[in-house]
Amino acid sequence: LVQARLANGWGIKEALDIVPRDKSSRNHGAYNESYFQKYPKRKSIPASIYFAHYASHERGTYFYKIGISTRSVESRLDRPAYTHILLKKQKMSLFEAWVLEQKILTQYQGNKYIVKDLAFDGRTECFQLSEEEKAKIIDYLTYGYH
Repeated sequence: LVQARLANGWGIKEALDIVPRDKSSRNHGAYNESYFQKYPKRKSIPASIYFAHYASHERGTYFYKIGISTRSVESRLDRPAYTHILLKKQKMSLFEAWVLEQKILTQYQGNKYIVKDLAFDGRTECFQLSEEEKAKIIDYLTYGYH
């Protein structure tokens, strides 16, 4: 996780500081309640939440990924061995993006797809979805979660 964060331009202190200490935690991503309690001013940092489709013909897999970025979303999408299509991105505060992401992760936990490639940053934020479910997530990013 730390190597992936460093490769994505994170500073060493931040990359190490946000690694989850409690492996039983539901959210193993970069942001969690503890992060926002420790760094409350970071809640308002401009960010984007994004939704993308990934496929690997070599591995015979496809999946969707929800993610958050405070940097260029496009730079976050490139993953070796996978092609991708950005389906939707929406700008908002970092905290708003995290809250929305958590709602989506919770709602679609039954569709969870864990990418086997350990170097795939955000591999626990992936899903197998129907066209209807895909459209609903795009609506959530466009109009908000209802």
